[in-house]
Amino acid sequence: FFFKQKTAYEIAQRLVGSEMCIRDRYNSCARAMENSSVQRELERALSIQKAMFNEGNITCEYTKHLLGCSYLSEKKESDAVTLWKEVFETSFAKKHTNLLMVCVGSLGKYHLDKKEYAQAFEYYEKADSHIKELIKEDFKETPQFKDSRADTYRLISAFYNNFGGLKMRLERPGEALKLFEAALSCGKKCNDEESIQDANDWIN
Repeated sequence: FFFKQKTAYEIAQRLVGSEMCIRDRYNSCARAMENSSVQRELERALSIQKAMFNEGNITCEYTKHLLGCSYLSEKKESDAVTLWKEVFETSFAKKHTNLLMVCVGSLGKYHLDKKEYAQAFEYYEKADSHIKELIKEDFKETPQFKDSRADTYRLISAFYNNFGGLKMRLERPGEALKLFEAALSCGKKCNDEESIQDANDWIN
């Protein structure tokens, strides 16, 4: 079957509301990825941001993630993965849910493209532990994006669809079905037709 792994760009393009400025910057950088100067500009931007903000600031982390994408486009895979891992751990520790979902998408796709399913599973499973706690607390403990639950539900729905697809690859259909059902539930909570359709396609 076809593994429907959403890219980080596809996920990031759907961020709205309180993340509008981040999304616009993200999209602009994504479009500029063809430009050979984008890597230098991102490195410069990250240097300035580090001087302005505290360690782990979400603006810096989004830029680091984008810089990783730029490195990957230049075939600097090791540098890209190193940055993504840093962003993943920071967003996990600080409960930056939306960024965590974007980052696990990048790391997951990277390892899946290389058929490194165990490594991809490790990131999905850790991110899933955060999501379970987040939903259990009904977002009460989330320091960022308090007014954008719909955006977060969209990202979580996409995450569940992708994690379920990975479990199908690992021949764990029962577990995968539960994830697809969770994706469907999250998609309905935010009225996201794409997430709902993706989940239904997997279930059916």
